[in-house]
Amino acid sequence: MLTRADIIDPGRRHEFTVCSSGMDRKNSVSSSVVRCVINGQRAVAVGSDASAKTQIAALLDLLHLRNAHAQVTAHITNDDEVTVILGDAKDEAIDALRTLRGRLVTGPAINILVSEHDGSLRPIDPEHVHFADADTLGYRSWSGLLKTVTQPPDLVNTIARAVDAPEFRVYPMLTSPGWWSMRMEGLEVGRAQQDGGWLDVGKDGINGAQSEPRRVWQQATRLRDRHSVQVHDQASIVSGAQLLRRFAREWFRPGHSRQNEHALESRVLRGAVPLRTSEGAGLELIRGHDPLVNWGSQFPTKWGRGGQARYLDALLRDGTTPWAVEMKVAGGAGVGVYYRHAIAQALLYREFIRGATPLHWWFARQGLQAGDCRGAVVVPELAGAAAPWRPGLAQLCDDFGVDLIEVPAASAILR
Repeated sequence: MLTRADIIDPGRRHEFTVCSSGMDRKNSVSSSVVRCVINGQRAVAVGSDASAKTQIAALLDLLHLRNAHAQVTAHITNDDEVTVILGDAKDEAIDALRTLRGRLVTGPAINILVSEHDGSLRPIDPEHVHFADADTLGYRSWSGLLKTVTQPPDLVNTIARAVDAPEFRVYPMLTSPGWWSMRMEGLEVGRAQQDGGWLDVGKDGINGAQSEPRRVWQQATRLRDRHSVQVHDQASIVSGAQLLRRFAREWFRPGHSRQNEHALESRVLRGAVPLRTSEGAGLELIRGHDPLVNWGSQFPTKWGRGGQARYLDALLRDGTTPWAVEMKVAGGAGVGVYYRHAIAQALLYREFIRGATPLHWWFARQGLQAGDCRGAVVVPELAGAAAPWRPGLAQLCDDFGVDLIEVPAASAILR
């Protein structure tokens, strides 16, 4: 195993040469992804102390650096191959990287090496990841959970009618059968099941630290604890709806220009922001019987063995073809690296849906062919300071056969 400190330690001998280990702001590559050269190939090394997601995303950073012809101090003699070096063997990361490597449409050959206990680097074979193997991947129970999702309970519909706001939507909670998440333009404001539930936003952090949504909720409602709603207590429902309306007036007050990812997701899922593919097709919503529900939100996937469930932002459709959609907005992580990593997510979601045959009945029930699933990354229009990132992002999307869809910047503005 190699930690990041081991990788950059000048006193240790490696089969690779470290070229740069600091933050690369020009190319938006974090210091967790160490730039190297091995066997004349451009490479990146990621330590055992990094998460599986960081190890997976490093491949996108590496391909971007190659596409951008980013300079390295060591001489590259083989530009037809690139190498990802992992400090340890996290099954989820290895499986995901195998999938990405096998689905690269254009670009260099990709080598994946894992550090062994004796310091040697073991190549990872190109074995195909079998997404149909629900037991090995650990999603056998999901089919049963999906079957429990029907329509929201009367209590939720009653609250929705009282709130009477297009931003108020509900999402089925697959990990808590019978429960529904109530959200205001993507922000969770409560949960409910058949008999009752509660309203609240967020939780206090260490030493009472609060997020902006929680602070606004408490200021608008004057509450410090959850508000309980019960199906047989009409007063609790009426007062709950009043609380939600008060919060909405404050939360959506004009004058805030910051982009909000939850708001973009919500607007896409309720049809307020239409999406059109690079081929000109308009993507449509997956509609259930109840228009209050954002159907197709947070569909569960697995990227590999041992990993947790990874929930995609939205499932949309073009006829019988499902589309796995990953959405991003500008944030503290920076447009370049943040949007780039979304490509890997969209592809991994797409490949799981294509291969997870135990769940294909769910798609067939919607009139969809899961095996034809396609993937897309949706971002606010790349203009101004973000415009220089468009060519590199578009190139990587083409390399992996993922669509890049830009929407008006206003679509992602909360207020």
